[in-house]
Amino acid sequence: MISDLRLPGRPGTDLIAEAGNNTSVLLITAYASVSSAMEAMRMGAADYLAKCQDPRDYIRAF
Repeated sequence: MISDLRLPGRPGTDLIAEAGNNTSVLLITAYASVSSAMEAMRMGAADYLAKCQDPRDYIRAF
């Protein structure tokens, strides 16, 4: 499952527990921080990705 870290009404990390052991959760965010990444990984997120601030950065990455 791919989810944003900030969802309307609750954090995306809530989905980690709800997804269960058979579903991996990848979190993305425009508000990345080391502490939120560490917390998400401790909770069982499969990965944590920061969104690029400038959409042109996505093109430069490839």
